[in-house]
Amino acid sequence: MRALTLRLILPVLILLLLEFAFRAGAWEPLTPKNSNAGKAARVTRGLRNWPDNIDFVTIGDSRAKHGLDHQFIADTATSYGKTHAKLAIPGSHMLIDMLLVKWLESEHPNLQGGIIATSVPALLYPENGNHELAIAQPLSKVFRREDILLDRFDLDQAPTWGAVSSLYQYREDIQDFAKDPYARIHDLKREGYSDASQLFASSPAVPNVCRMDWTDLASCASYSGSNAHDKHVASLCVRWLPRAGRSSNMDKFIREPLLPGQQTTFDARQAQFRSIQWPKPPLVILMPVSHLWYKELAPKGADEWAHRILDPLVEEGKIRLLDYSHMFDTETGSRCDAFSDPYHQSALGMQEMTADLLPKLEAWLYSDE
Repeated sequence: MRALTLRLILPVLILLLLEFAFRAGAWEPLTPKNSNAGKAARVTRGLRNWPDNIDFVTIGDSRAKHGLDHQFIADTATSYGKTHAKLAIPGSHMLIDMLLVKWLESEHPNLQGGIIATSVPALLYPENGNHELAIAQPLSKVFRREDILLDRFDLDQAPTWGAVSSLYQYREDIQDFAKDPYARIHDLKREGYSDASQLFASSPAVPNVCRMDWTDLASCASYSGSNAHDKHVASLCVRWLPRAGRSSNMDKFIREPLLPGQQTTFDARQAQFRSIQWPKPPLVILMPVSHLWYKELAPKGADEWAHRILDPLVEEGKIRLLDYSHMFDTETGSRCDAFSDPYHQSALGMQEMTADLLPKLEAWLYSDE
């Protein structure tokens, strides 16, 4: 009987030990840097390898990563004797932003403040897909999952099980590693996976979309050029095209009492921003959005919805706010030289926005006055 009990308990104990080992980061050194978990692990490992204090951070998604000149920002902060690190993680959403804020509370308790770079589209929706659960793994606590993460768990939906189990979330990556472990290890060594310098580097310059007709999604999607970058842009427009003109009307949520689902999202967003306890109020930036989204995909009242969430927080002194949503608008649409695709800015767009932003950073963050 004792032997049978041991045979039953031992596999459970092994699974529990593996689960807590994975929660503690045992697998992080082996995650590829461009995987969802790897994107976050690259940030956390870079921060742990940085020998000095971090004073300010920029948190956000791929719009933040590619839309700001992070090296210029870091150099400007250095001129004031401060350190400003880029922690933008592509594919992230408010779940990841808030987990990163919590992670920084324990890992960098001397943090003074920073930027939360979001966008009007990001504020519309409660989540960004279950891939966020993979990004969340390197930012999660070992023994107790954060409430914001547990809220995503649904026993009937297997893709959400990663909210409670790191071992489950990493299962496919483990299988992929087992196919050719030597190739994975070689790639990780070559990529400088734990290099802290990437926290202060700008994204490589990318072309703009001026070679294309991007008057509307249909024109963009039908582009047939041979340039690899333009083909990628056209593929994004193809992906968006079926949704054109089908967005819900959010204007009623501006004029009338909020419906239960909208109220939940509204309350959660405000609570998340209020929970940030930095010495200097976070600077919330609404990143530029192209006319392709505003013209054909945006619900009516999207801008008003974002400001309905954020403006009261400004009045309370909880945040500062800069709205760059329409920075590159013209009478006929967004400037083609300011965007590299429907989501992201070009090198010129990045430079122009950063040039406008830097005096605010100097006055609001870096100056001791």
